[in-house]
Amino acid sequence: MKKLIALLLSVVLACSLVGCGGPEILGTYKTTADVTDLFVESFDEGTGLTDPELSLANYMDSFTLVIISEFKEDGTYVQYLDSASTEAALDALAGAIVPLTEDLVLYTLSEQFRAFGYSFETKEDVETFVGMAWDDIINTSLGMSLEEFAEQLINELVADTLTDEVLAEGNYKAEKGKLYISESLDTEISEGCYETYEINGDVITVTGGVNIEETEILPYPFDLVKVAEG
Repeated sequence: MKKLIALLLSVVLACSLVGCGGPEILGTYKTTADVTDLFVESFDEGTGLTDPELSLANYMDSFTLVIISEFKEDGTYVQYLDSASTEAALDALAGAIVPLTEDLVLYTLSEQFRAFGYSFETKEDVETFVGMAWDDIINTSLGMSLEEFAEQLINELVADTLTDEVLAEGNYKAEKGKLYISESLDTEISEGCYETYEINGDVITVTGGVNIEETEILPYPFDLVKVAEG
């Protein structure tokens, strides 16, 4: 999970993704980043899941972040995650963690009792063997319900990071198809670090970068789509 957070911050804090300034591109834009593969890898690693059959990839279709960038007349920008889409992504994650945890508990119990000659294929098998309802077995195993466990796990791993009010803010300018930004309001723009861009109506396509490391989250090219005027 630290890998995902580090890469996300590298997108919004370094010279990538934002860097859009100048009268022609004032306003508010959104960028959609599909981080499913990266998120699954980080989640599995962070929770110690090593069995491919118990990977989050088998339970979650996608994990997508919508990043909002505002470019202001005073030459500053601010960037944050769209709250509605982030909440929807976290809800989808919770919905995936519940069946994943169920299967993980079943797998763990099966492995524990296999040494004694017992084999469980379904949760009904476990219920019959131990004489308890599945929900009670879950509460005994986890100390809480599946829904509570999913909420706790999300809060521990990602929720705080993905609900920060501001991801990045600083100074910006654009000239001759080159985008420049600073890492904060207190630092100057570096002339040696920029991205190239093209404008087509309300879409800015960021095509490449100079002295900028391309990220796994938003490989070039990617689009900034205007959602409001400056």
